[in-house]
Amino acid sequence: MFSNDPLLPASANPSTRNPRRRQRPQSEENGAPLPKAKKRRGALASDTFVKPDDGEAQKDVDQPMNGTANTERRSASANFNDPSVRETRKMSLRGFKGDSSVVLTKNDKFTVSKLVALPDVLRTNQDVLRAAFSDTSYALVITPTQALVWPYEASVSSPETFVFELPSNAKAKANVLPLGALVPASISSAEPGLVMVMPTTGKVTYWESITSAAALDLTRRQRSGLEASVGTMSSGESIVHLVDASPVGFMLGFSSGRIALLSLRDAQGRPTVRVQALQSHFGGGGGLFSGLRNVFVGGGGWGNDMVAVKAAARRKREERDVAVLTAKGMFQIWTVHRGGQHSLQQEARIGENMRKAIKTADPDLGGTISDENFEVLDFAFFPSPDGSDDAKPESEADGMTMLVLAVAHDESSASYCLVEVLSTSSSLTVGLVYPVRSYTAPFSRSERPRPKLLVPRPPHTAFVLFDKAVVVASLDKSVNTPEEQLLQDLQRFPKAFEDVIDFRGGTDVEIVGAGSEDASDMTIGSKPDTATRRRSRQAACIVLLKGFGVVRVTVSPSIVESTTVEGTGLTIKSKIEQAIRYGAQPHNPIEFSFKSDVPPSQEEAELAALTINDEILDSTSTAVPYLTPSLEHQLSQRALALKELASFVKTNLPPLSRVAKWKLLWGAEKLAAARAVWKKYDSSLKKKTKKLDAVLLVEIVDQMNNQALTESNPDKGEVDKVRHWFTKDIARMERLVPWAYNVFTSLYVEGNWAPSQIAVLLAQADDVFIAVLTTAFAFREEHAPLYGLENEPMERGLVHLDALKGLPQFWTSDFSLQHAVMLLANYTNQFVGRMQEEPAPYPDLDQDVLAKIARDNPTLVELSCQTFVERFQWLFSTGREYNIHSALKMRKEYETTRRLQLLRLALIGLVDEAIELGEKYEDMDVLVQLVGTEMSEAAANFGRPGLGREERAKTRERMDRLHDRFESYFSRFGVRWATALFSRQVLEGKVGSLLDDNAEWQSFLTGFLRERPEFAKAGWINEVLGERDFGRATENLLDVAVPKERELWAKKVELSMGKLTLLAGTATATETATTTATATSTTTKATSKTTKGTTAAASDRDARLARADQDLEMVTVQDQLYRHIASSIREAIDEAAEIDLVRKDFGSQVTKDKPALSTILEQGLTALVAQEPMSVTMLIDVLTLMDHHYDFDNASELTGQEFYQALRIARFVRSENVPKGILLERIIWRRCMIRDDWTVINDTKLKADRAVEQSTGNTALFLNLRAGYQAGLFTPPSPFRPRGPKDVAGAGLVAADLKLLYPEDLCNPIAADMRKEDERLQAQMERGRLEQWFSGVSAAVHRSRRSEADVELSLAKTRRTMERNLVRSYEDEPLGPPLPLDDATRARLGMDK
Repeated sequence: MFSNDPLLPASANPSTRNPRRRQRPQSEENGAPLPKAKKRRGALASDTFVKPDDGEAQKDVDQPMNGTANTERRSASANFNDPSVRETRKMSLRGFKGDSSVVLTKNDKFTVSKLVALPDVLRTNQDVLRAAFSDTSYALVITPTQALVWPYEASVSSPETFVFELPSNAKAKANVLPLGALVPASISSAEPGLVMVMPTTGKVTYWESITSAAALDLTRRQRSGLEASVGTMSSGESIVHLVDASPVGFMLGFSSGRIALLSLRDAQGRPTVRVQALQSHFGGGGGLFSGLRNVFVGGGGWGNDMVAVKAAARRKREERDVAVLTAKGMFQIWTVHRGGQHSLQQEARIGENMRKAIKTADPDLGGTISDENFEVLDFAFFPSPDGSDDAKPESEADGMTMLVLAVAHDESSASYCLVEVLSTSSSLTVGLVYPVRSYTAPFSRSERPRPKLLVPRPPHTAFVLFDKAVVVASLDKSVNTPEEQLLQDLQRFPKAFEDVIDFRGGTDVEIVGAGSEDASDMTIGSKPDTATRRRSRQAACIVLLKGFGVVRVTVSPSIVESTTVEGTGLTIKSKIEQAIRYGAQPHNPIEFSFKSDVPPSQEEAELAALTINDEILDSTSTAVPYLTPSLEHQLSQRALALKELASFVKTNLPPLSRVAKWKLLWGAEKLAAARAVWKKYDSSLKKKTKKLDAVLLVEIVDQMNNQALTESNPDKGEVDKVRHWFTKDIARMERLVPWAYNVFTSLYVEGNWAPSQIAVLLAQADDVFIAVLTTAFAFREEHAPLYGLENEPMERGLVHLDALKGLPQFWTSDFSLQHAVMLLANYTNQFVGRMQEEPAPYPDLDQDVLAKIARDNPTLVELSCQTFVERFQWLFSTGREYNIHSALKMRKEYETTRRLQLLRLALIGLVDEAIELGEKYEDMDVLVQLVGTEMSEAAANFGRPGLGREERAKTRERMDRLHDRFESYFSRFGVRWATALFSRQVLEGKVGSLLDDNAEWQSFLTGFLRERPEFAKAGWINEVLGERDFGRATENLLDVAVPKERELWAKKVELSMGKLTLLAGTATATETATTTATATSTTTKATSKTTKGTTAAASDRDARLARADQDLEMVTVQDQLYRHIASSIREAIDEAAEIDLVRKDFGSQVTKDKPALSTILEQGLTALVAQEPMSVTMLIDVLTLMDHHYDFDNASELTGQEFYQALRIARFVRSENVPKGILLERIIWRRCMIRDDWTVINDTKLKADRAVEQSTGNTALFLNLRAGYQAGLFTPPSPFRPRGPKDVAGAGLVAADLKLLYPEDLCNPIAADMRKEDERLQAQMERGRLEQWFSGVSAAVHRSRRSEADVELSLAKTRRTMERNLVRSYEDEPLGPPLPLDDATRARLGMDK
C-alpha cells in the first residue's frame, strides 16, 4: 500500500531484513539501538491503492481506537495511494519529566486535563477525522491530507511529529480514508509501528517502527513498509474495524459481518503482512454453498449489524480471545492463535436476556424498552484488576466478564445502560446492570461516531464516550449492607458514582478518537539506556477533541467509595466549585452547566452556593489558592471566584431566594472592601518612611477578640496576623470598622500622643473606613444585576425602604459600624477645626496629612449619613414595635447629626462640599443656612473697600454662581426648598423681604403662606399685593387669623382690615360682573350664567360681612366689659394683682357655691384682664356670672346692660347653631331672673307703690327687658322673645346638652352647678311668685317705654318750635346771607317754602 517502489508487487510481502536471518536472541533485546538516520520525503506511488469500482457502496467506517477506540461521525472523503514519511521537528522525547498538562476541571473523583503536546498543524487544521492511541503514549491522527504520529505525553507544546503526507491523486479520487492503528513497539524499538488499511480496497501497509520508516527512507528507491491485501471483497463491502489483538495481530471487521485476522509477524517473529478469514465449524454441512459462504461472507458473517470487535486479555502467550457483538445482542467468542489457528468458542443471542435484566434493575425504564427501540452499541472486556497478562475470571475459572453498552431510545431521548455479561465454557449469562442516568441525549442509528465504551485497569470505572460527552461511571461491586445484598439478589446493584463530562462548552469541539490508560507503573523501551519509567498513574481515558487537543480523564481510587443504595454523583457544591474554578479558563470546552443533569432544588442550590461563598471568604475552598506570594493576587482570585459563582448560579441554577442572593452579594462586597483596604495597607508598607506608617491596621488585628478574627498559629507558620486576617476573616468585615475606631481611641487616650501622631493615626483610620464602605456601596450598586437583584430599587447603594422587608440586617449598617463611622466623622472634623484655630501650627504637624484628613471628612460625613439611613430604614422594615421605636429615635438623631456635620464642614473651610452633600441628602435647612450665609458674605466682600480687581471679579463670579444655585433650587427641590427658605426668613423677621421683589418665587410664597395659618397676616398682605385676590385676603384674616389671634386689639384691627378688604373686593367684583354682563348681553344664556355666579358671590360676601360685623360687635362688648372693670384694677402693680382684684370685686358672690362655674368665671376674667379674645360662651359666662355693681352715679356704658349684651351675643350663635343658641338664651334668662331676690321684692308690706316700682325697676330682669325692647331685640323679625321662668327652667341640667358649650370633661361638674341655679329659680317661683312678677315687670317695661315715648315726642315738638322761631327771627332781621334751607327742612319745621 504505502510502498515507495512502484515496481514491487503488493503481494510480495518482502521484509526489510534478510528473510534467512534469525531473530536476535532474547539476551540481546536490550542492546543499544542503531543511530537514527536522517529522514526525508520518499517517493509516492500512484498505484498502491486501486480506485474501487463505481458501483461499490462507500460506507461509513468506525475508527479504531487501539482496541477500544471511539468512532468518527463523517465518512472517509478520499482514496489515496502511498504516503511518504517526514519529520516535522527533531526533539529528544525519550523521557517524560513531570506532567505539563493543563487542568480543565478537577474534583475528588476525577481530573480532566489537556495535554500540551500537539502537532502545530493540528492547531490550525480542524479536519481531524480519526484518532488512535497506543500503550506507549503515542497518538495517531488521520486528516484528509495527512496521517500524524506524535508522543502525546511530551512536555512541550510542539512535540516531535511524524507526518505521513497523503498523495494528491488519492485525496482527489477517494472518498474513504484508511483505517490506522499503532502497532505495539517491537523489542528493537521504543517507538510503535504503524499499520494502515484501505477500507474499500483492502490494501494493507505496515511499518515495524515509525522511526525505521524514516531511517530506512534514505533514497527514493528504498522501501519503508510492507504491503498486502486482505483478499477478495464483495461489492459494497468495506472494512469497518481494525482492532489490536497483540501478539496475535489485528482483527479486521467487515461491513458484511465477517471478521479476519491480520498478522504482522511470521512464526519466526519477522515482519510480514498476512490476512486470514475466521471460519466457523459450527453447524456441520460443508457442501458447495457452504464453501462459497465461507469465501464471500466468512465463518463469522451475520450481516451488516456488527457493532464491535474486541480482544480480551491474554490467556496464553500466543493466543487471544476475541469477541464480536451485533446491535441486537448476538455474541461470538473466538480463540485466535498467533499462527492463524482459530476456533469459535461460543455463539449466543443474549439481547432478550439483557432486556429482561434491565427491566428488573430499572423498572422505570422497563416499561418502555422493547425489541424495536433496544440496541447494543459497544462492549468491553473487564481487564485483570492486578495488571497481569492472565485475566482473572469473575465467575468461573475459565470464564471472562464483559461490559455491554446498550440503549433504549425514542425520538426525543435515550436511556443508556451498562450490562455485565459473564462468559463460561458453556454459556453467556447476564449479570449486573448499571443504568446511566447522567446522560439522556437522543440517539440515532445513523449517528457517527457511535457511542463507545472503555474500561481501563483496574476495572472499577467505565468511560462511555459520546460525540460531545464522556460519562464516568463507577463499577464498584462491594456489598456492605443487607440492603445492598437484597438489591444484588434482585439483579439491582446499588447505585454507584456517575457523572458526565460535557464538552458542549465548545461549539466546534467533537470527540474523534479515544483510548484507555491502565493504572500502572510501567517502563517504556526495551534497552537500559533508553528506557524510562513513567510515573505511577491512575486509570484514565484519553480523548482527542477536534478543535481543541488531547484530553485525559483520570479517575481517583476514591471513586469506588461513592457507592450507596440511593446513588451518588458529584455534589452540587462540587460541580459549582469546578465551574467557578475552571469555567473562567479561556477556551475551556467543558460545559459546567446542569444541561445533562436533573437540576437541583432551590434549597440544594442555595445551600451549595452559600457554602462555597463562605469557603471562598475564609480561603478554605478548593476553587481558590490558600497562600500566594502576593496577597493582592490571592484576593483577586477569590473575587474572580465569587464573580464566577454569581454568574454560574444566575445562569445555571434555579432562581435563589431573595435573601440568598443578598447574602452572596454581601460576601462579594466584603471581599471587594478587603481588597481596597489591603491596597491601602500594602501601599503604605511600600513607601513606609515613618515609624507610624501602617501601624493602625497592625494594632487593629492585634487587639481584635475572637469574635472578629480567627486565631493564628505561629507554630504552623502563621506569623503575619494581618495577612492571616485577610486570608481567613473577610467574612467579618463589619467588625473591622468599629475595631479601627476603638483601637484609634485607645492609642490616642493611652498613648498621650502629640497632634502630629494623632493626625497620622486619623489619616489611617480614615483610609480604613472610606475603603471599606465606599467600596461596598459602589460594588453593591454596580454588581447587583449579576446577583439577580437588578430590580431592587436602590440609590447610592441604599435599598429603598419599601424593598427592605424580609431582608436580614445589612452588614454595612451594623450598629457598631454605624456608630463608629459617625464618631470618627465628628472627631476628625473637631480635630481639624482645633488645628486650624491654633494661632501657630505645630512645628512637627504634617500639613499635608492635616489637609488629607480635612479632604476625607466630607466622605466620612456621607458614609455616616448612608449607614444611618440604611440602619433606621431596616429597623422600620422589620415591623416590630421595639425596632420601629428605635428607628424613630434614630431618624431624629440622624437629622440632628447630619445637620451639625454639614454645618461643621463649613467651619473648616469646606463650604462647597457641605452644600453638595446638602443637595445630595436634600437637607433644605442646611442649604438655606449655608447658601444664604455665603451669599451674604460674598455680597459684603464685594462691597468691601480696597478690594482688588482680580478679587472683585472672583467675588462677583462666586456671587453669580451662588445666585444661580439659589434660583435653581426652586425648580430642583420645589416646595421643600421654598418652605425652608421662607420659614427661615419669617423666623429671622425678614417677612418684608419676602413680600418685596419676589416675582421669581411668588407662586411658592403664596402656597407657603396659604398652608400656614400662623402666617395669615403676611398671607393677607401677599394676597392683596402679590395675588390681588381680595377674597383670599379676607379669608386669611376672617377665617384664619381672627380665630387664632391672641390679642384683642389685633383682632379688632384684623377684623376691620378684613372687612375693608371684603368691601374692596365687593366693589371690584361688582365692576367685573357688570363688565362681563355687558360683554355677554347679546347671549341670553351666558348672561343668565353670569348673573347666577354674581348672585352666589354676592351672597357669600354678604355672609362674610355679617360675620365680620358680629365679630366686631363681640370685640366691642369685650372692650366695654374691660372698661367696666378698669376701675378695679387701676391700682394693681402687675397682672396677677389685677386678676386678684377683679376676682374679688366681680367673682366672689354669684358663683361662691358653684365651683365649676367659679372656675369658668375665673378663666374668663383672666382672659379679660389679659386682653385676650374671648369665645362666645366665655364672654356670656362672664357677663352673666360676674357680680354686678349698679352704681349709677359712676356707671359705665355696660352698667345694667350685662344680660342684654349677653343676649345680643347669643343671637350670633343662634344664626349658626340654633340648638346651641337656644340653650345659651335660656341659661341667660335664668341667670337674669335669679340675680335678684324676688322673695324680698315680693314682700311689699308697708311699701308705697313708688317704692315697689323702684325696687322692681332696679332688677336685672327689668333692665334687660327694657334694653331689649329699646334696641328692638324682641321686635319682629327678630327670633328672640322674652322667656318666662317656666320656659327657662331645666336649661343645661344634662351633661350631654352642655357638650355644645363646654369641653366634655367639664360638662358633669357644670351640670351640677346648673342644677343649683335651677333650684334657686324654682324657689324664687314658689316663694317669690316670680312667674307673676315676670308678667308685672314686663307690663311696667311697656308702660315705661310709652312714658318715655311721650316725653320724647314732647321734647321733639318743643325742639322743632324753637328751631322754627329761630329761623323766622333770622329771616325777619337778617344778620347775613339767607339761610340755605331746602324744602325738606322747611317741611320738617312746618314752614312755608
